[in-house]
Amino acid sequence: MCPVYVTRFPACYRAVQGDAPLLRLRIMASPPSIGFGTILSFDLLGGAGFADGVCQNVQLIHHATSLGAVESTIERRAAIPGQQHLPPSLLRLSVGIEDADDLWADLESAIRAAAL
Repeated sequence: MCPVYVTRFPACYRAVQGDAPLLRLRIMASPPSIGFGTILSFDLLGGAGFADGVCQNVQLIHHATSLGAVESTIERRAAIPGQQHLPPSLLRLSVGIEDADDLWADLESAIRAAAL
């Protein structure tokens, strides 16, 4: 999954994958997931409440802290005690073995539902 892809959502204003620098670019010629790993972090416009709404509205992706499992998980890290120094709307997505198109569809649906 490519961090630039998530920035196509109007609610997303930056994304990072693994050790990659923060991205705002919508043009990236390299294939997804080359050299960065399977954790994608992205910051949403709308604050903590909106980010929580996205986590609550995913269907395929599990809203959980556990990272590194075969299923995809998403969390708002700043909601964890002691992590309030992080941006309040930052979400971390750990990509599992599900089809990438299905994951993007789930994420897009959750963003739309959270915006209501």
